[in-house]
Amino acid sequence: ASAWRSMSRRQCVGLFLVLGFASALADRPKLRVGAYFSLSGPISNGPDSWNGFKFMVDTINTQSLGPYNIEVVLCDDQLNLTVAKECWKRFALQENLTVVVGGHTSLTVEAANYFEGFGILNIQCCTGPNSIYSNPQRNWLFGIHRPSEDYPKGIINAWNRFTDPRIMGSSSGSVKRKLGIIYNDAALFTTSTAQSAADFAKDLGLEVEMSSYVGTGYTAGRVRDNILAASTWGVAALLICALDDDGIDAAQIIWQLGLDVKVLWITNAPASSSYPLLLGSARAAEFTLSPVQWDAGLSFTDPVFGSNSNYVKAFKAAYNSTPNYITASGSAAALTLLLALEQLRAGDAPTQAAIATSMRQLDVDTFFGTIQFNRYQRNYGGSPVTLQWIDGQLVSVMPDLQASAILIIDPPTRADRDSCATGLYTSVLQCLSDRRDHQDMLTKLTIILSCVLPVLCLACVCAHAFRAYHRRMADTLWLIRDDELHFSHPRVILGRGFFGIVEKAEYRGTAVAVKRVMPPDKAGELAAAAAMADAAESMKRGVLATADTVWLARNDSFSGESVMGRVVSTEFGPAGGDL
Repeated sequence: ASAWRSMSRRQCVGLFLVLGFASALADRPKLRVGAYFSLSGPISNGPDSWNGFKFMVDTINTQSLGPYNIEVVLCDDQLNLTVAKECWKRFALQENLTVVVGGHTSLTVEAANYFEGFGILNIQCCTGPNSIYSNPQRNWLFGIHRPSEDYPKGIINAWNRFTDPRIMGSSSGSVKRKLGIIYNDAALFTTSTAQSAADFAKDLGLEVEMSSYVGTGYTAGRVRDNILAASTWGVAALLICALDDDGIDAAQIIWQLGLDVKVLWITNAPASSSYPLLLGSARAAEFTLSPVQWDAGLSFTDPVFGSNSNYVKAFKAAYNSTPNYITASGSAAALTLLLALEQLRAGDAPTQAAIATSMRQLDVDTFFGTIQFNRYQRNYGGSPVTLQWIDGQLVSVMPDLQASAILIIDPPTRADRDSCATGLYTSVLQCLSDRRDHQDMLTKLTIILSCVLPVLCLACVCAHAFRAYHRRMADTLWLIRDDELHFSHPRVILGRGFFGIVEKAEYRGTAVAVKRVMPPDKAGELAAAAAMADAAESMKRGVLATADTVWLARNDSFSGESVMGRVVSTEFGPAGGDL
């Protein structure tokens, strides 16, 4: 009593709220769900899927989402069929569960067969092959993953367009329309994906060459022989359907051998954010492609978190890491169960039949994309996503609606990548882009100079010719042509002198006086008296004083010396002096 009296009113209110919330949680009915994940074993992504599933279950319970709290009964199957069967037996016979969630693809067929016999609803978070769901079709198996057979179709279709000259024109003529496929033949996931890729490529008219390696588990270097064989196929597009470490090994070998592969598509391995570190080289990871079910960068709405980005933030806050697509698949399995429970009619018990009916009717947009089941009870609400490493970042490139970057279908060659590894660039594409810009500038400058220089030279020639023409035109005023001088018949002599005579003529329509220079002996033959009389008479008439008379000189040979082409000037005295 003294303790109650010592508490403040605010503390009392807070205590009652906490007790009321705990009571409300205790009053919510529970649905017990079995979970079998490979938390340990030779190859295990089970911790990722389990963390995703548990995160979503914790969110449902703490936020009181849906009509039931979910209580999980967990069993580690260790990726071992014998251990897994013990887990399943416990779920069916000891725990009497009606709903279970799992698990790894390699155990799915056996799990489906086992739970089908007990009528237990089996939700597979992470299994893709179609045949598991359809051959035979099962009543109680539901798959969250979209068909793995659809994984390679997007990149094969892009490669077909890139190499088809009818679409790309002559630029694609040097790229061979051939696809190489290497696959692990010990896993249903890899064999079904590889066969689906081959069939789809052949339907598009592509040539296909395939090679497989044998064995379960991981054996270092076992894909080397297949890659060496593929290097002789003459292919520029290589699909490797591998499991986990096999994919990393394949990428390392391709890089070490220095093979130039335009399209390197590997299942599983490149989807990890630690992929470059695992390869030991960031450049080795560049432009590698990988199919996934989901990516943290996609833009989807969600009924619980509001959006895909909010889901990612909430998971990072809880686990201090970014969820991968396996993690998201586990969360999507729990979310699908929640959505089905919410659609149950009031008063309906959460039996496996009621939940299965509700799941078949789902068509809901979630952080994982649309959840919608087809007649084989597997999620067909969207397309798988293709990721690519570009400049050290893992980005989505297909399909277009979910793409955050443009697919690089024709990446730089190995030589180009090596030439850009100078430390000046963190981006190979930026390095090559700057190099192309520089080359384009030089090309443009060369084109400009090749066009401008001839024009400048032609302009100089034209200017020189123009000046020469004007000089000649100016010279025509001073250079007299014989054929343009017209003398009257008989000739009119205007005057005589010691070295010649002056005659009247017409030059270009103008009356002119023409001085004809002659040697003294010829001039002496003329009668002095007559010459002086004529000259005096002419002066009297004022001929030499006529203002508009143009006085020119015509040159004949003088003393045997040529004086043709020279201009001879003279002066006439109006008072009648000597000529």
